[in-house]
Amino acid sequence: MVNNLSQSGLEERIVNVLEKLEIQAFIRMPIVVGQNLWGIINIYQSQPRVWEEDEIDFLKQIAVQIGIIIQQKQYLEELQAQNLQEQAISNIVQRISSSLKLEEIFRSATQEVRKLLQVDRAIVYRFNPDWTGEVLAESAGSEWVSVMEIQKTDQSLFSKDMNANEQCTLKNMKAGSALD
Repeated sequence: MVNNLSQSGLEERIVNVLEKLEIQAFIRMPIVVGQNLWGIINIYQSQPRVWEEDEIDFLKQIAVQIGIIIQQKQYLEELQAQNLQEQAISNIVQRISSSLKLEEIFRSATQEVRKLLQVDRAIVYRFNPDWTGEVLAESAGSEWVSVMEIQKTDQSLFSKDMNANEQCTLKNMKAGSALD
């Protein structure tokens, strides 16, 4: 993209700014990362100038290289984040497997998952063959009511009068639901 001020058709306000800066000619080149416009390289000249084709090609190559470098940097950041997540998962698995008691394993798992994902609550729920079940472990922030405590104190959750479909809403969920 090549522009001289006398040919540019830029808005009057931009022309005024460029004139105040004593800019007589400029060239700009888009920086593209993937399929997205990331930014623009602007080159200004205080003297009138006609940009040569090799100068334009040089600036195009620079813009392409900058786009590639940015893309590589983003990819490296993604790899580092993935590596940190894998390390965290490995640490969780190591802490969980260090115990032989299922209750401790589930408690550790919910605590670590909640911390890693920075969520309000993590629960391990066990299903019985008839789709009833119970919460085995929970990690929740202090501002949240404990589902395990409710489960212990509210026997209506496990009423024998309820059929399996009433006791477990997951059984009725279909693909494409919020569960997915």
